[in-house]
Amino acid sequence: MTLNDALHSDQGLMLLGTVLGGLWSLFKSTELYARIRRRRCERALLALEAGVMNTYETYVREIKASREDGKLTAEERREARRRAKNYAIDLARAEGLDIAHELGHSYLDAWLERLVRKLKS
Repeated sequence: MTLNDALHSDQGLMLLGTVLGGLWSLFKSTELYARIRRRRCERALLALEAGVMNTYETYVREIKASREDGKLTAEERREARRRAKNYAIDLARAEGLDIAHELGHSYLDAWLERLVRKLKS
């Protein structure tokens, strides 16, 4: 039996899949993989922070300056979050990064809120 015959048999394919799965599991457990994931998460947060800063400069600042109390309405806050999120998603996508995947789609608003609070303080 040749190597080619072994790879085309069910047992050969199962063995190859097991070996490759084991190697992938080993790689995912390494420090290198953890560092790569951490770096992607940091880049996603930077893109989100850039979205918040851009929205503040282009949208929020003008509204605050035009009002005596300097506060946004609930609708304006929602619009600011939407703009920040869209800007960040576009910026990250241009760099080949999916923010929703890296930070969790359902957590994007929580991250935005945290960054806005950080910016205010």
